[in-house]
Amino acid sequence: MPGPIEIDTDPTKALEVSVAEQTHNPELFAYRLWFKQPNETDWTLLAHGDTRKPPPYHHSPGKALAKDTKLLLKIALGGHKNSKYHMIVTFLQDGKICPNGIVSEPGTTSGNGSAVIRQEVTLV
Repeated sequence: MPGPIEIDTDPTKALEVSVAEQTHNPELFAYRLWFKQPNETDWTLLAHGDTRKPPPYHHSPGKALAKDTKLLLKIALGGHKNSKYHMIVTFLQDGKICPNGIVSEPGTTSGNGSAVIRQEVTLV
């Protein structure tokens, strides 16, 4: 995912996150999403899932998070070698996409068919 990402959110509303793969080329993917609120030192698991669930594979139940909270997203993909993928991560509140709330990560799996995405997001 591209450089530092800031998502505009309302800290009084639950933040939902959806993770989906658009090309369906990787046969499998799994993700974990952690958060760390201001003044916290440890990451807390917010959600996790994989392709054993029906699309969009992850739609978090929602949690209100303070401004300046950090989110850490890790996605592992596996499938055919050198295959293109396009992960889309969407941040929503009240069923609406947050400003700057769509994060796109296109890429290609390695020669052994794997890829790992790691991205930090700050809520502003």
